[in-house]
Amino acid sequence: MKFKREREMNKPKIEHPKVFISYAWTSEFYVNKVAAFANSLMSIGIDVLFDKFEMKPGNELNDFMEKSVKDPSVTNILLILNKTYQEKADNRQGGVGKETQIISEKLYNNVNQTKIIPIVFEKGSNGEIYKPAYLGSTYYIDLADEEKYDTEFQLLIKTLCGETVYRKPELGKIPAWVTGSISFEPKIAVRFSSFKNQANKEVNNQIL
Repeated sequence: MKFKREREMNKPKIEHPKVFISYAWTSEFYVNKVAAFANSLMSIGIDVLFDKFEMKPGNELNDFMEKSVKDPSVTNILLILNKTYQEKADNRQGGVGKETQIISEKLYNNVNQTKIIPIVFEKGSNGEIYKPAYLGSTYYIDLADEEKYDTEFQLLIKTLCGETVYRKPELGKIPAWVTGSISFEPKIAVRFSSFKNQANKEVNNQIL
């Protein structure tokens, strides 16, 4: 129990999560959907860098995006995936393309990283997941499925706060019976012998 308490105390809690949202402009409706997602994060204490919140007339968008991706105070980068995002990332187009150049390098150099989190925001008509090629088999959060939304959203928030959903239990002791010898009780031994004799008779009858 002492080791368990020490392990809990040493877990890397993130008291002030701060995320940068990377997305592809698709339509006004889609942008508003992303903005609503950003609002939901802000409302529960997750600081958000989102161009619609930060940009003012005259600001340079590409500069904002590059600085946000490289910002050391950003604890996570959220990639909001849809078909347009995949296409722009794979073809290195626009702001998404510039971000991809930086983000993909981080992924290639550290496959065990947890800072960059893909979020599936929209799927194809047949359930296709639009994921840029450089993400490969990277674990993603699925917010496109309404039935799983609450569970996946909670998983995201716990991750951003440095928590885990399924905590690995304490390692127990090997049971004593593992190293003991195997023996049959008399009744069990008699039954097993009877079963074996009956099986032999059935085999002999089939041969005859």
